Amino acid sequence: MGKRGRRRRFGGAEKVAILKRHLIGGGVEVSAICEELKVHPNQFYEWQKLFFEKAVKALESEKRDEEANLRERVASLEEKLQRKDSVLSELMEEHVALKKSWGGLKPRWIELDLRDQVVAFVRHWHRARIFLLLHGAFVKSVKEARLLC
Repeated sequence: MGKRGRRRRFGGAEKVAILKRHLIGGGVEVSAICEELKVHPNQFYEWQKLFFEKAVKALESEKRDEEANLRERVASLEEKLQRKDSVLSELMEEHVALKKSWGGLKPRWIELDLRDQVVAFVRHWHRARIFLLLHGAFVKSVKEARLLC
């Protein structure tokens, strides 16, 4: 019987380097690597099996993180869209109420004050509509929208 010595222990980085020599580095044969390092081929294949099992778990966790980030992003965008819709609905209610207060505007001569109100309203509403289309998701309230327009 041969003389027994201490067991050799390979660290994780060493094991990966050994596996890399076989898998990537020119396809060195398993038997040649095992003879050089005085490791049983079964041990090599055990390392290889463990390596691929851990790789699958590592890649799956990245996928789960990415899905969670996407879910958070969708939730925040839905919240912004809901805020924008509420601001637009309040502005539209105000718009309709003001139009009703003017009565039926027909092509006839009207008072200058009323005409100026209508023209100012149309100009303001046009600017507000363009602003809200571009920046509506960032506006939190009707009051803020009025200040920004």
